Amino acid sequence: MEVRLLEDPPGPPVRATFLAKIKTNASEKNEINFTRKVQAEVKKIAKDQNLVDLGNSISTTYKKINIKLDKQSISRA
Repeated sequence: MEVRLLEDPPGPPVRATFLAKIKTNASEKNEINFTRKVQAEVKKIAKDQNLVDLGNSISTTYKKINIKLDKQSISRA
């Protein structure tokens, strides 16, 4: 599992933007469960730390589709 914490430089008068990027080779179900646990922990500290615009990319997950082309059938067509 790889967890990266990235900071975009702030532009006055706004504060810096932080992004936690999580990548893993675990199954999609385990990855989503872990991401939800991280989100719950961040929400616990959000008010105390004045965090705004919390979000996640769980809803934008997608399945990878591999397509194998039969070159001989294509050339005959």
